Amino acid sequence: MVTIGEKEYIDLANFTEGEVPDPLQYTYKYADGTPIDISSGALTFHVKEVSGVATSRAAVITDGLNGVGKYTWVAADLATAGHYEGQFWVTKGTLVRASPVVRWYVSEGVRAP
Repeated sequence: MVTIGEKEYIDLANFTEGEVPDPLQYTYKYADGTPIDISSGALTFHVKEVSGVATSRAAVITDGLNGVGKYTWVAADLATAGHYEGQFWVTKGTLVRASPVVRWYVSEGVRAP
C-alpha cells in the first residue's frame, strides 16, 4: 500500500487489454483489526480512468459478518489501455465506508489480426 498525503492507494497490477483477472476482494475492518459487519448492506465498486468520470459497478457482499465483499471483473473493464482507479463503497443504515483507492494500469496487447 502506498500513502500519498492522507490518501491510501493500493497498486493492484499491470494488465493487458482483454484480460479478465480473478475477482477483487476487500475486507472492511476497524482500526483495531476486527471486521466491520456489513451484512444486509449494499456494496458497490466505483471505477474511473484517472482523468475521467467514475461509474458505479455492482459488487457482492460474500461474508458480511467478517466485512468481506468482492467485485467480479468483466471483459469491458480491461478493454482499453490507460491508468485506472477503483474504490469499494459500502452503505448499511447510517454506516458509509470507502475502501482505500485501488490503482491499476492496462497496456495495449500485442495480437495478430
